[in-house]
Amino acid sequence: MTLQRPTVKVVNGEGKPRITVVKATPYYITSVGVTAYTGTTVTEAEGSPVTITTSSVANPTIITTSGAHGRSMGDWIRITGHSGSTPDLNSRYKVLRIVSSTQLEIGVAVTVGGTGGTLCLTPAFINRGIGVGMRIVDYNETNNPFYGKITSVADETLTVDEWFPSTPSAAVVFKVNGYVIDLPYCGRNKLRETFTPDVLVHNLYRNRLESEQYGYLYNAVLDYSEFITGDVIIDLAPILNMSENDYLVLTPRVDKKGYQYKVVSVGAIDLSMIGRGKGHAGFKLTFNGAEPVGIFPGTEGGYGTNYGTDYGDCL
Repeated sequence: MTLQRPTVKVVNGEGKPRITVVKATPYYITSVGVTAYTGTTVTEAEGSPVTITTSSVANPTIITTSGAHGRSMGDWIRITGHSGSTPDLNSRYKVLRIVSSTQLEIGVAVTVGGTGGTLCLTPAFINRGIGVGMRIVDYNETNNPFYGKITSVADETLTVDEWFPSTPSAAVVFKVNGYVIDLPYCGRNKLRETFTPDVLVHNLYRNRLESEQYGYLYNAVLDYSEFITGDVIIDLAPILNMSENDYLVLTPRVDKKGYQYKVVSVGAIDLSMIGRGKGHAGFKLTFNGAEPVGIFPGTEGGYGTNYGTDYGDCL
């Protein structure tokens, strides 16, 4: 008896692929207040204000509060309503050092001390190592987390392209744990996927065979052999600088984010210049599944017009 292990070739037509680098060590962000989400933004309310008594004449200055400030080294705070100091201290600052439960240092040289006002923990997203192109995900990450690609960063608002699979609930803390690289559209029949059944065969008594299928082994080729710009290659730098504990997620079609595969990059990348232009030729990205795919993706719209003409050989 011969066990058949056919492969299912999927020719996707045109598609805009997305590659995500998930970092093994996330950049954790602690919510400073109520975290609110829309379909494309994240905002955080500032923390509760603490009354300031004085700012010292020193470099760096020490801010003294009337009660426990509750801050930690590295936090970002906003000072408002403080008067009499030179220079004016009403702005955002990173906490350099915790002197005591009621005193902390900020990086300003004060020549005339001030009094009054308040300080509170503030989002200060623009100062916290968050950048465009990073992957943001809800803190309560599961096998199917909410995530998005950051498209702009301001002090109190992060903008994402969209949330997938849906907008997170209010007051959920998030983290940034990787990079998202959107590649150009593959031309028709240039994005090829192959699913091979992952089968374990048991040799039983009297030459009987019994098999168990655990899913499909996945392979994908993104073919840009005709032309790709240098900017795209630069954007791929996070992939080329991965650590051994990071991993890749391939979304073959951005319009079908439900199909995502944990993959490893295989094969050499060949590049050749196209004349004197800014483009390159001979560029292909090949990926193999890092773990079996549980379910064959089916025939949903976006992957061609019908099973017979766009999915090639069937099981």
